[in-house]
Amino acid sequence: MKVNSWDLWDTLISRRTLSPKEVFYIIEKKVKLPGFAKDRIDAELASRVGVEETTLERIYDHLDYPEDVKSKLKELELKIEEELTYPIIQTVNKVRPNDIIISDMYLPRDFVVEILRKLNIPIQEKNIFISSETLLTKRSCKLYEKAMETRDILQHTGDNVVSDIKMAQKAGISAKEFTASKRLTPVEKHWTKRGELGIALAGVLRAARLSCPLSADPCRWEIYSQTVAPLLISFCENLIKQSLNRGIRKLYFLSRDGQILYKICKSLIDQQYIDIEAVYLYASRQALHTPGFSHIETAKSWILDKPHPLSIRTVANRTSTPAKEILNILTTKNFAGIGIDDSLPLDTLEKIIASPDFIQLIRKSSSSLLPSCKSYFESVGLLDDWKSGTKIGYVDIGWRCRIQASLDSICRKLGCDPDNSFGFYFGVHNSAYKNGSRAFGYLQDQFNTHCLYKDFQHFDLLEFFMRATHGPVLSYKSMDGIVEIGPTPTGYIDEIALDHQAILSTLEHYISHRKLITKLCFSHENASIHPFRRLANNPKRQEVDALSYGTHSSEQHSGHEELFVCKIRICDLFKKNVPGYWPEGSAKLSKLYLMYFFRKLIARFVKWIRKTL
Repeated sequence: MKVNSWDLWDTLISRRTLSPKEVFYIIEKKVKLPGFAKDRIDAELASRVGVEETTLERIYDHLDYPEDVKSKLKELELKIEEELTYPIIQTVNKVRPNDIIISDMYLPRDFVVEILRKLNIPIQEKNIFISSETLLTKRSCKLYEKAMETRDILQHTGDNVVSDIKMAQKAGISAKEFTASKRLTPVEKHWTKRGELGIALAGVLRAARLSCPLSADPCRWEIYSQTVAPLLISFCENLIKQSLNRGIRKLYFLSRDGQILYKICKSLIDQQYIDIEAVYLYASRQALHTPGFSHIETAKSWILDKPHPLSIRTVANRTSTPAKEILNILTTKNFAGIGIDDSLPLDTLEKIIASPDFIQLIRKSSSSLLPSCKSYFESVGLLDDWKSGTKIGYVDIGWRCRIQASLDSICRKLGCDPDNSFGFYFGVHNSAYKNGSRAFGYLQDQFNTHCLYKDFQHFDLLEFFMRATHGPVLSYKSMDGIVEIGPTPTGYIDEIALDHQAILSTLEHYISHRKLITKLCFSHENASIHPFRRLANNPKRQEVDALSYGTHSSEQHSGHEELFVCKIRICDLFKKNVPGYWPEGSAKLSKLYLMYFFRKLIARFVKWIRKTL
């Protein structure tokens, strides 16, 4: 029977480091033994003199330490190697039951067998040919010859051009180079410039990239695991820190943007044994604004919010009021003849919603929805927190903080004081909280002059990356706290589930690596922001292609989703708003990016001129 042969390290499995030597520096710091890493590297070099292959035992024989110390160090090295090792999914999923491993490696055979068992790699122990046991190597071609005595090898796959390709071909075996583990992506290179901790984080990101399943688009997986994940993890780490500083012990993550943040925070909290409870709160503009309605002046901003143009149906959906009753109001106000789906000017709509009849209609709707809203909040513990005055935090993507304002209004309607609740957001812009005391932005904050990302404009892009695996929350349907979820487009859930898997893969590798390097932190030097800024402002064509089949909707109640990026024409560049939710992506997709770039430069210049005049 013909079998395939596989290299082991950096082909089937890899370490969560960019270099094997990092293992020795981790040991040095863990046992507080200055100089161990250099001594261990020198010992390996000395152990290879005069022999074709070395072993771990032989290496440690060349270390000038007491025997008991060497024994403990050797045991620790094997333990750390095990903790650092992960499977490369792309190749592991191609392994067949009778395939073999041919590997140049000084680590003992028993250790390799245990690693394969732990990682569920289906290669039998008898099918492992390793240089530390035979003292023959691929480099000399002798290990291939040894394997070929009992195996008919169809193809060998490995990452080393000499050992895995040239020498396999010299032995008469067809060879295939595996390059994914050797190359560094631009994001990984970006992190390697951030010193020792940055190099360690680059290893984490490389591990997440190599964990891409065969069912995922590799480019899309790379975007989510290497650009999106570090930014979201940084936000969550900052969120936990801010919550602890303010004495907050309960965080409510608002759907849908808060779903992936909830998953990240829950893992970080559990891993660090932090005394904070994370709760996923089903919430939305449509489900909360009307129950929280108090004054038409404050409600006007969300009733008449974008996207424009608006119709009576849109207003009815946003306010949970019957469209026919709004039409009846129009008849009495000399607005007869307007259809339910007719596009209306904002000044006309302002007159309609300011009328006493409409205000009475929305108050009636608000009163009818409040009991089921109360029931749901009671079921998740939020009502008890309000009543007891517990310090809590709301977590969302942010910007105007209007959902928080509606929660505050509902809280007051139920006889409680909302002053002990705080909002944590990616950005705060045109906030309902004018003093900046109860709403805080991470990337952008209108009340904080030290913004991490000034002039942030890619709200839709960030929302796209934080999509949830369920549809929009429409309402709280009954007194039993049941949540009504809107429909999701075909294929939506599977697509988003893979995106979440990519983000959580980074988180999993990050948490595992932090057990060895406790100072590891994606918030280090705010380095997670640069890759996102580069992607947002100047994406590569393949990145746009990877995201071009995604959909997005700005309208809360609508089940209609539109393409996130779309083809545009030259004439579209002269419009106030370029079509598509991500104009840079649409311009790149349409090969008009250079023209769009100059348009942005001109717009900035005009803005600067106006400021100086």
